[in-house]
Amino acid sequence: MDGVAIAGRFRKLIPAILIFLTVSFIWHLYYFSQFSDFFPDTLRVKMAQGASGKWPLFYAFLPKRLAMVGTYSPLLAIIACVGAFRLMRTFPLLLLWPLAHAAAFTALKIPFYHWYYSTLQYVVLTAFLLGLTEVLSFAWQYGGGGRIIAALLAVLVTVYAYHGVSYSKIFDAKALLREIATPLEQRWIGKDPRYTVYHQVADWLKAGKGDHRPTVVLADEVGILGFYLPGYELRDSVGLATPGLEASDLLNYGLVIHRYGVQYLVASFGLPLEEIPKEAIFQYQNAKYVYQFQSVAGFEFEGRFSSRILKRIK
Repeated sequence: MDGVAIAGRFRKLIPAILIFLTVSFIWHLYYFSQFSDFFPDTLRVKMAQGASGKWPLFYAFLPKRLAMVGTYSPLLAIIACVGAFRLMRTFPLLLLWPLAHAAAFTALKIPFYHWYYSTLQYVVLTAFLLGLTEVLSFAWQYGGGGRIIAALLAVLVTVYAYHGVSYSKIFDAKALLREIATPLEQRWIGKDPRYTVYHQVADWLKAGKGDHRPTVVLADEVGILGFYLPGYELRDSVGLATPGLEASDLLNYGLVIHRYGVQYLVASFGLPLEEIPKEAIFQYQNAKYVYQFQSVAGFEFEGRFSSRILKRIK
């Protein structure tokens, strides 16, 4: 291949590269506006979590990661297989992405988080979309009834993809229409009760804020709370929202309380802070600094999720 041909291929890549750089710049600009830094520190923090020995590592969950593929509906799986066959030459290359992702995270001793499934899901989704294209094209060729089937299938898949309708309701007309008519935010709140509980926690904290000084809140999950509590200082004991913690400092509540002047704790069901009693004493540097907290409020959603608020009284 001569230099002219290589230059021609490179020129075709320029628009894609510019789009990638533009989107990346906008994202990093947003990150800087929220956290005063252009690049996240999450990789270092995750490596510290793995080194601490307090988190199960990524490789321990590889069997579950592979088993996740089996949770797809038979219809989706069949269409995805059609797409994979259509991509017979390049599909193995797509699989290299989740495999490289798993190998890198295993080598770096990264803990497991459920959203690490996403790389494999993207590959399955790509195969599904290509398979769907093949199925629709095949049905369309027969005209009449085939075109009607292709159109209905395209509408059902579009509705599912946009609204996140569960598989069980795809072929239940009443349930499908009822779910489509429900606002997207309400359906997500129904699926994840943390939205409701953390919203109540945030409302309580804002209503009980007697002065205008920034309130420091220590919680296990700071994402949703941070969204509902603009202007508050959110900290955690796992390092993601608390920069500078070393592996030995993780889950050391006394250190975080002392270093950042924590005024409230949010103890949530199923997370480490849940074990904190309603009246808790935290020590730092061999009891040189003692901090006492007392439970002042609690919120619960249909028995599925709950949070307690503890206020620092000493």
